[in-house]
Amino acid sequence: MSRLLVTQYQAEVAKIIQYGGSRKETSIRNAFERLLNQYCKPRNYLLIPELDYKTQFNTTVYPDGTIKDAIRLEHGWWESKDEYDVLDEEIEQKFEKGYPDENILFEDSQTAVLIQHGREQLRVSMGEADALDGLIATFVDYERPEVRDFRTAIAKFRDDIPHILEALREEIKKAEQENPEFRDRRNAFLAVCRQSINPEIEIFDIKEGTAQNQIVVYDMYTRFFRWATDRLGKNGIIAFITNRSYIDSKTFDGFRKCVEREFDYIYIVDTQSDVRNNPKISGTKNNVFGIQTGIAVMFLVKTSGEIKS
Repeated sequence: MSRLLVTQYQAEVAKIIQYGGSRKETSIRNAFERLLNQYCKPRNYLLIPELDYKTQFNTTVYPDGTIKDAIRLEHGWWESKDEYDVLDEEIEQKFEKGYPDENILFEDSQTAVLIQHGREQLRVSMGEADALDGLIATFVDYERPEVRDFRTAIAKFRDDIPHILEALREEIKKAEQENPEFRDRRNAFLAVCRQSINPEIEIFDIKEGTAQNQIVVYDMYTRFFRWATDRLGKNGIIAFITNRSYIDSKTFDGFRKCVEREFDYIYIVDTQSDVRNNPKISGTKNNVFGIQTGIAVMFLVKTSGEIKS
């Protein structure tokens, strides 16, 4: 199917040249833009033309196209040139201006060049359908390192779930043995469940539900926490902007213990903007994000290694 898209593109370019008599970039680049978007569709990406890009020189450039996903994350860039240009010289000039070199495709309707992490990965004739298909697929399938690391963190979290459950069960068992208030509230909750849900519910069901619900509640916190922590190393700072429920909610006891164990210093800015807990600030104007949920900023600091001034 993808090879068919390439041959259709080649036929479209030939027709444009036949009818228009022009091989200029402005005449034929829209055909390649449509081709790239066909490759983007199965991946839920979209090629957006002429988006601004802030360079390392603090200037702004405008690649011909930027591949983005639904959360506006950039996955690649495209730059089209005239066949009358010297493509390699154009590529060099673009990089001198600060164009991104992480994953960018240059083409002049005759030759396509794929650059990834500053190195040329592929160079093909655009008249060779199979070769062009392979280059575009490599371009669109590129996965940013941080995205790959995040997916690895999610997989690791999935592997950790049995161990987290066991730890929560131990915490509940300890509370049952040492905390009379915990037992009283557990028994009261059991009575409510038997009356409103099922008279045959037992203590075991309550304990399992408590443990598993805690995992569900801070599932995404833990995923992002794991991802960021794995990338931090021995020294550094992680900052999270999230809702404030982890500060004092009992369901986040496990999360708070995990953070305390992992980091040397923890700083939390509670914006006191939870409309549901404070009716005096009703509406959304008192929350920087315009929402009713309270927001907190958390800074997590590791200083396990030698600190350099």
